[in-house]
Amino acid sequence: MRFHIAICDDEKIISQDIYNKIIDVKSSCNIDIYNSSSELLENHSQYDIIFLDIEMPDVNGIDVSYFLREKGYKGAIVFLTSHIEFVQEAFKVKAFRYLSKPVDSNELKETIDDVEKEVLDNAQIIVKDYGSEYTINPSDIYYIKSDRNKTIIRLKDKALDVKKTLKQWLYELGETRFYHVHKSYVVAFRYIERIETDVIVLVDLDEEIPMSRRNRTEFKEAYHAYIKEKARLT
Repeated sequence: MRFHIAICDDEKIISQDIYNKIIDVKSSCNIDIYNSSSELLENHSQYDIIFLDIEMPDVNGIDVSYFLREKGYKGAIVFLTSHIEFVQEAFKVKAFRYLSKPVDSNELKETIDDVEKEVLDNAQIIVKDYGSEYTINPSDIYYIKSDRNKTIIRLKDKALDVKKTLKQWLYELGETRFYHVHKSYVVAFRYIERIETDVIVLVDLDEEIPMSRRNRTEFKEAYHAYIKEKARLT
């Protein structure tokens, strides 16, 4: 999933440090930096995650968060603070988490991964199949197959034809739960039952998904990383 992230901290050195660490752990993110609360408040609605310093000279982070929530912002707010006494107040505005400064790279990655898990678990997308609209959860997708000028989304009980490319699907769904295993197939990690020499067998489906030899090693590494991450989050 390609997150749009904001970092708001009046200390430019801190902002740049967090920016660099996010790029290191999640290079596909789009990131904007704000050095004042007022700048952020003018451009808040499009972000999935806002890393927000609590102590800022113009408007403090707690007040900014109240304003954001009142305006309907539903994304994740992650507070940045050097003082533990602010934490209790932070959770009154439904903060996702707080991170102590200087921010630890591992804690930062864990935070982004946890936000992504929550977003994907609750996400819904609308797809059109020959004039009919279906609302589905990405977690219900077993695989996506390219078929000429369309793609076929395979769910447990049906398949939907959608005018969207595999590249577009990967951009929208991200590559933490899905993988482009073959030029014509994107498969969901969560439904893999076993991996054989040249095919992938999915649970519940009497189908075998072809696997490209060229990216077999990278695919297995990504799948093993997914399994480890899933075990950590459960």
